[in-house]
Amino acid sequence: MPPDPGSSGGSDPTVDPTNATTSDPTTTGPPTTTDDPTSPVSITDGSTSYDPTSDDTTGSGESSTGTPANTSVMTFGEGNADVDGVTRDNYLDEGSPGGNGGTHADFHIENDHLQVALLAFDVSALPSDADVVDVELDLSTESSPSIDCLVQLHVLLEAWEEGTSNNAPGVANWTQRTDASDWSSPGAGTGSFDATVVGELDTPAGGSSFTVELDPAAVQGWLDDPDSNFGFLLAADGPGPCYGWFMSSDANDPDVRPLLRVTYRE
Repeated sequence: MPPDPGSSGGSDPTVDPTNATTSDPTTTGPPTTTDDPTSPVSITDGSTSYDPTSDDTTGSGESSTGTPANTSVMTFGEGNADVDGVTRDNYLDEGSPGGNGGTHADFHIENDHLQVALLAFDVSALPSDADVVDVELDLSTESSPSIDCLVQLHVLLEAWEEGTSNNAPGVANWTQRTDASDWSSPGAGTGSFDATVVGELDTPAGGSSFTVELDPAAVQGWLDDPDSNFGFLLAADGPGPCYGWFMSSDANDPDVRPLLRVTYRE
């Protein structure tokens, strides 16, 4: 996994331009653009086609497929995306304040901020003039344990290190965000994240995979100011026992690793 986008060092993201699509990001093939609104455009799998002009009968700016017209889609992840080598994730545990989970196969979230997760994607492969119109995050929970829980996502305001430990001493951890700096509040608490909720999901009991709609302004902000990209804080909300274990970018199966899907116009 790459270093923090705001820090020096590390390799550049690997971009496969043949996989940057305008519709179904789960399929691969030559990139399709919709620059000419007068001609039909094939969906990525080639089975159907649509005309962005005729589909947008309501003036909503969307095609009949639900994808905004005249847009492109780029995905970010590890072994499952158009752009690889761009994900960092970790989780912080109040019960193990010096512990780091940077290479753990999953990250844990528990209510009352007993455990919180950090997740970041380097989105610098997007065109610098891109107008971000839609953002989705694909996540998978482990088969067990996972209790029905509301998880909220916030934009992080402080830089952090992913670390190389697997439930062992290292940084970032509950107290420290880097070797040289502590969190404004322990556990990436108050002052370390923006209070605005940019996405939320209900995690059902048992294993599941799902897609979370995120506020496009978060990714647009990172594109406009790359040094501000510290990723997301994921924290459980609500009373009672509530926790979820989510597969990380170190999971053995690429299909269950986190995936960020960005729809944009140029």
